[in-house]
Amino acid sequence: MKPSKNHFSFYIYIIFGMMVIGASTLVGGFFPEKKSTSSDFYQIDNSKLPQNSSTNSVIQLHALKFKKNFESITPILSPSSSPTNPTVIPTAIPVSCTESLTLDLLLDKSGSMDSLTPSGVSKIRRLKEAVLFLSSKLGPNTIIGVQSFNKRDCNVFEKCPYGIKEDIPISYYKDVSSIFSSKINGLVIGGSTPTNDGLVFSLGKLREAQTKFPDRKFKFILISDGQPVPSSQDPYVNNPNPVTEIKNLGIEIYTIAIYDSTQANTPNSPLKRLMQKIASSPGNFYEADTADQLKNLMDDIFKKTCT
Repeated sequence: MKPSKNHFSFYIYIIFGMMVIGASTLVGGFFPEKKSTSSDFYQIDNSKLPQNSSTNSVIQLHALKFKKNFESITPILSPSSSPTNPTVIPTAIPVSCTESLTLDLLLDKSGSMDSLTPSGVSKIRRLKEAVLFLSSKLGPNTIIGVQSFNKRDCNVFEKCPYGIKEDIPISYYKDVSSIFSSKINGLVIGGSTPTNDGLVFSLGKLREAQTKFPDRKFKFILISDGQPVPSSQDPYVNNPNPVTEIKNLGIEIYTIAIYDSTQANTPNSPLKRLMQKIASSPGNFYEADTADQLKNLMDDIFKKTCT
C-alpha cells in the first residue's frame, strides 16, 4: 500500500521534534538554571557564595591587579658598586686621643724632693710613680719628652748625674718606650732649684720639636716643690722671660706645685703664686698638699689634655 502525504508529514514532525529535544538537552533543557558567574566566586562575602556552599568548600580567587607601566625596584648602590659586588661603606672608627696627644714635662729633682710624704715615701719616688703612671696611658703615636733640672757643682761634668738634662728626647712614645722607665727611675736628686735655667732649656727643646712635628699641638707640664734658688732663677726677673716665650709658641702650660707641711698651711705661699702665674690659666694650675696626691693629679691632667 502506497504511503499517503499525511504519513510523510507525520514522520517529518517526529524527526523535527527529536532534533528540538536533543538541542534543548545540550543547552540544559527548556528552562535552564541560571549559571553562576565568575563574580560569585570572587566575592569574599558569604552572601555572594553559591547556595549550599561554604568558605571551606569553595576556592576563592583573588585577582592581582598590575599597572601596565610599573617601575622596577632596584637597590641603591654606590657609583662603584654592582648588583653582584656592592660596595660596603665601613663605619668610622674613632681615633684615640692619645694618637694626637703631645706632651713635654719639666721635672724638679732638687734636694728638697728627697723629703718624705705623710705616707713615709719620698717626694721624688711619688713623682717617678706619677710620671710612669702617665706613660702607661700613652699610645704609640703620643709625642712625649722629659727634661729635669737641679744644680750641683761636679768636678767631672760628663759623669755628673745632676744639672739640667734631657732625659727623654721629644719623640713618638713607640720610639722611646723601651727606655722610658729606666730613665725616669734613674733621676738623681740633689742641689738647688734653677727654675729659670730649666725653663730656658725646655724652651729650646720645644722649639726644635715644633719644627720636627709642625702639625702637633704641644702641652707643657712643670712640676716643682720649691721656689727658685737663687732668687735670680725666678723666670719673671729675667729678660727674655722663658715662660712668656713658651706661651708665645702657642704651647699650653700646666703646673703642679708640691707642698711640704709649711707651704700647705700658707694660703698664698711664694711657690703657689709663681706656679699659678706660670700656668696658662687658673684651671691649669694644680697643687698637692702632699706628693702622695701626684698620681691623681697627673691623671686629672691627662684627662684634660687628652681630648
